[in-house]
Amino acid sequence: MMEALMGMMDRNIAGELAALIAAEEADFLWEARQAERWLGGWEGCDDGEELDRIGIIGSLGGAWFSAILLVDGEGRAQGLLARHDAAGESIARARWEAG
Repeated sequence: MMEALMGMMDRNIAGELAALIAAEEADFLWEARQAERWLGGWEGCDDGEELDRIGIIGSLGGAWFSAILLVDGEGRAQGLLARHDAAGESIARARWEAG
């Protein structure tokens, strides 16, 4: 009985951790970036806030990615538009350079 309860708790914690990571994904990716480039402004905001589209490349937990994030004027990630995982740095960099 105790083992079953511990297994349920582990799954619950794993689920909560996965939900937290998903909610904060843009921040995690932004902090893991190794290079960035400005892609243009973002006009999809209704509240008048000016955001930029920034293309990034990085490695998180040993896995390479390229992504496009919305970043505010303070340099904080505000949203994730696209993410592409790659088998290695060269593949991620090629996608990032292609835009």
